[in-house]
Amino acid sequence: MKRKIKKIGCLILILLCFFGTTAFTGCKTSELSSLYSLTKPYIGVYECESATLEGKDILSRFKIVTLELKEGGTFLVIAKPKFGFTVRQEGNYSFDEKAKTITMTATRGKKKYEKTFPADGGVFAVSTSLGGRELVLKFSVKT
Repeated sequence: MKRKIKKIGCLILILLCFFGTTAFTGCKTSELSSLYSLTKPYIGVYECESATLEGKDILSRFKIVTLELKEGGTFLVIAKPKFGFTVRQEGNYSFDEKAKTITMTATRGKKKYEKTFPADGGVFAVSTSLGGRELVLKFSVKT
């Protein structure tokens, strides 16, 4: 019985803290963002686990391919081939919480590129045309 009372007491204390802070700061609870948008769990470094061009594996040609989603809506892709120069591409991204999609925008030369991809659970696939051929990159959270 005492254990149940302690649990209820803790719950009441948590609720009072939450509603007390919003009441005294002039913040309406209906205007608060969701926990997902506050914590932004999609921010971080992703590693390419699969890369195909026209269905042929090309990941074996690279030491590593990473994508970093940064705070503030910017991203950085780094591709280090086994031979040759490292390629870096920066751009902007936005995450749609409801649709579970990520939209990436990058400029290369004078041309602007924008693509939207499904992204859920720390895994997403980027599919785009590269010289008229389909490039598919699958990323997952780097551990």
